[in-house]
Amino acid sequence: MKTTKRMSKFIQKHLAVSLAIIFFIFIPFILQISLCIFSWGIFSSGSNDGWLGFWGGYLGSTLAIGFAYFNTKYQLNESKQNDFENAVKINELNSLSSLLNNSMGFLSRIYELENAVQIFNPQNNMENNQSSEQPYIIINNFQKYWRDYASQYNSRITSLNHLTSSERNEICSFKIITGNAHTDLEKELRKEPKDYKSIVEKKKLLKNLIIEQINSFDEKYKTILSSDFDLNKQSPK
Repeated sequence: MKTTKRMSKFIQKHLAVSLAIIFFIFIPFILQISLCIFSWGIFSSGSNDGWLGFWGGYLGSTLAIGFAYFNTKYQLNESKQNDFENAVKINELNSLSSLLNNSMGFLSRIYELENAVQIFNPQNNMENNQSSEQPYIIINNFQKYWRDYASQYNSRITSLNHLTSSERNEICSFKIITGNAHTDLEKELRKEPKDYKSIVEKKKLLKNLIIEQINSFDEKYKTILSSDFDLNKQSPK
């Protein structure tokens, strides 16, 4: 019963192959039987040598066609799998590239802040430092820069599919650590009076974390890029 069901499912799934098998196997037998039955008088069913030659050529052609069919089907499946794997890798590279650009963009904002907070350095000339509003603009906008960075980070990090459980745990841990580092830095920037040394310390911690993140993304990017991209096998369009 189970065998019959399996045969029925196979025939339904591979209808073209099933019809081809029926045609190539049963039709010649029916033809030969018919010739034997109706071979009388002036009609002849042919000699044994003739039939051996016919069946040899027929079976050889059938095997060649069958091999060509299954070989082509196998190559198409391999090509589709290869295209899929390449598409996944390209998507990973695009996501990592976007994450790298986002992190490096935020790092440049940290360097801007690094210069801006010099106005709080007691060793600098305060009158010259306070003559420009630009440092205060950078400091006041740093919270916005962080929000933009975090938003881009959260939207792109979810598109990385090939992450191990340990890598996902590291990402969650890193988000918490960098979030806390930014919060501590913002508190120092808003506090009055300003503590320059504390600001520099908090800023340095956040900067080092972002640099560590950039290096991690860069390493993963290079790992994927160095893997084999089999572009020679492409599925027909």
